[in-house]
Amino acid sequence: MTLVGSGKSLAATYKGDVPLTDVRAIDKVTDDRFAGWKLLGLTNVKVNYSDRGTDVDAAKVTFANFYGRVLLDAQGRLNLRAWSRKAPARHSP
Repeated sequence: MTLVGSGKSLAATYKGDVPLTDVRAIDKVTDDRFAGWKLLGLTNVKVNYSDRGTDVDAAKVTFANFYGRVLLDAQGRLNLRAWSRKAPARHSP
């Protein structure tokens, strides 16, 4: 990874492989696993970030053993809705 910055601008590059393994998303209400995967692998990745934007190029993407469960609770709400956390409200003094 290479980082270059001056003043308020920042540029970064990355070349290599990126594996994201054994990911499990847990339902906050029931503590059950409802989504995940064994491997999300990006091979020969080239990432460039600058004030002009972000470019991502991957020679190969591997997505293995994905699973997902979408359930309705007793109130008829999807379990995906409760999964994302909301930031706590800030109070002014």
